[in-house]
Amino acid sequence: MNAAQRARLSTLFWLFLALISLLGIGALQFRHNFLTRGIPDGLPEPVNFGGVQPGLNVTLNQYDDAALADNLQQIADLGVQFVKQPFYFSEDFDWAEAERLVTAVSQKNLTLVPLLDGNPDDAFAPVETAVFAQWAAEFAARYGDVVQFYIIWDEPNLASHWGNQPPNADAYGALLSAAASAIRTADSDAAIVAAPLAPTVETGPDNLADHLFLQQLYETECRQCVRHRRRQAVRLQPPPGDRTVANETLNFSRLILLRETMLRNGDGHKAVWAGNWGWNSLPTDWPGAPSIWGEVTAAQQAEYTLAALERARLEWPWLGVAFLENWQPDAPADDPHWGFSIAGSEVATALQTTLAEQNTAVAQPGFHLAQPNDPPQIYEGNWEFSPEFGADIGQQPDEVLLGDKGHLHLHRHRFGAAGAPGQLPRPLLHHHRRPTGQRPAPR
Repeated sequence: MNAAQRARLSTLFWLFLALISLLGIGALQFRHNFLTRGIPDGLPEPVNFGGVQPGLNVTLNQYDDAALADNLQQIADLGVQFVKQPFYFSEDFDWAEAERLVTAVSQKNLTLVPLLDGNPDDAFAPVETAVFAQWAAEFAARYGDVVQFYIIWDEPNLASHWGNQPPNADAYGALLSAAASAIRTADSDAAIVAAPLAPTVETGPDNLADHLFLQQLYETECRQCVRHRRRQAVRLQPPPGDRTVANETLNFSRLILLRETMLRNGDGHKAVWAGNWGWNSLPTDWPGAPSIWGEVTAAQQAEYTLAALERARLEWPWLGVAFLENWQPDAPADDPHWGFSIAGSEVATALQTTLAEQNTAVAQPGFHLAQPNDPPQIYEGNWEFSPEFGADIGQQPDEVLLGDKGHLHLHRHRFGAAGAPGQLPRPLLHHHRRPTGQRPAPR
């Protein structure tokens, strides 16, 4: 072999090695992207009402007064704070029944999240915008003192929940905008929540994939009418660790599709709430129809539920309340929706134990704005709070305990001769650690 041939072979060898290296780097990058999709890059941005916590879907109107109080007490004993109850539009709406439910929830110190929906008697046909908005405003005027969040409609991306008509993002957007404006007129502190969207792979005409419908909603005149969050309904079969993110896959990771849609439309500061999620577990001797959502064992149902919440806590600071489907459905005894029920189940036992063991003095991963009523933040002194500037210290030394370890002692320092006239006081910060659980002494 002459020198020219050896040079040629050497060049081919190094080109081959470079190609293999590039393929390896590409494979590693692909795997990295697959494993970290949905996890914020760098420091997460502030997300209003973000930070996952479990909620429950309830149908409280099925209970008499005694059963209502008993079931709400069981929910409170779990440590779950949020309950989502549907209220269906009707020209002769039963305000007395609504009062009964709202009062009962309030008495147990739970947070009621009303879902203001259409009328099931006419297949949830779209209601005249002004009429629905007036009803929503009346609801807010009556209960705004105990209600903060209002959900407008349910699953408008399905024909079966839109009067058996093709989904119409423009029409729903108009309904949402009118209802949001009317509610805020009656309750200025209201947080408006867009409808849960049903997970479906279809692209029309009868049903439209959740993330596609959300994108269409952004393209309507209603893109700014919801100040806080979007939502999704998710009923699951794959385990929560399945990281596939695709239109064709119905899994826990599907929430990432909605988050990415929101980011593309400049809504990264709003949270995603999961409207209906969970795994179906029916008894081995189940006499009714089979589950159309797949089935898992009772032990898997509990394991998957806790694993999903833990994954969201560690990876998704943009996920807010995740409403489990369900406490007890208002359905016949042979309806497979009972497979989602957590009342008296292994899920309830595991959830109660987990929530009881959580240290509320430890903040979840994410970006947390300064708030006076956030358990991981304890402020002492003359602090002032505002949405624009967070926590502003007073003229006297002030203290804040962050979590159960980091203790900050702060005071304002006025400039001496070197300070420019009119220059704002500058906060000085001293940081030290104290033993776990120890609180600063009263001042």
